[in-house]
Amino acid sequence: MTLSSFVVLFALCSFAGWVYESIHSVIRTGKWDRRGFLYGPICPIYGVGVVGITLIVKAITDMVGTPLAWWQVFLVSFFGSMLLEYPTSYFLEKWFHAYWWDYSNVPLNVNGRISVPTAAVFGAGGLLAIYGIYPLWLQLEAAVPAIAIEIAAYAIVVLITVDATLTVSALTDFQKIVANADRDFNERAGEIAAQVTGGQTAVSAAMDKLEKNAAEAGEALENRRDTFLRTHVQPRIDEMNAAQVRALRRVHGFTDARRSDMRDRVAELVRARAKRKK
Repeated sequence: MTLSSFVVLFALCSFAGWVYESIHSVIRTGKWDRRGFLYGPICPIYGVGVVGITLIVKAITDMVGTPLAWWQVFLVSFFGSMLLEYPTSYFLEKWFHAYWWDYSNVPLNVNGRISVPTAAVFGAGGLLAIYGIYPLWLQLEAAVPAIAIEIAAYAIVVLITVDATLTVSALTDFQKIVANADRDFNERAGEIAAQVTGGQTAVSAAMDKLEKNAAEAGEALENRRDTFLRTHVQPRIDEMNAAQVRALRRVHGFTDARRSDMRDRVAELVRARAKRKK
């Protein structure tokens, strides 16, 4: 197989993975939820998985001189999926302070990033890739002109590059919006706290009253924060284009403990904006 052939195979499997994730979400939650990190209808981790297991099994087979048994293919896929998912999850969280999947509620999970049951599913997927998808792709490749595969590969690379650029741009904008909102709110926290507690200007006095009337003051402060987000953050979100908003809606959650509340609130505004645009 040529490099172009692997690129097309990657795209097809990424799309199939996106379909699987979307259907699974509908079955599990009862509603449609577009899955994946990128804006387009692909989940690259599936394409990487299929191409990766194909190359690994082929390399091992060439090295040992005999085809691997089915259970060996399963184990390679099982542990390979863990080696792929864990660092992917880790680096996405480090870069964007967000995560796109969470296995915390799945038995035998590791930090919510990987789990034995999901790895077993990927192990079965590896068997499907080696004994089903790969042989079928070889037949299809033989029936398609080489120039068509070359053109498709170039088009796929361009589209995914544009898609990735849009997605990263959206998440970077989101990071800036949350950071600016967090900074602005903290800068006004003393003033807001004083207003909440009856117009006292001294922050220490405000905190004393907050401690005495924690429930009442806390509710009022939450209302002030909501108002702040609507008046200062909402306009920035409204300036985002549709591609950026859809990319943000795919985020499963946010991990920065210092800004988790602010991030969740901004995420609510993003979802609200997306509904208004429909």
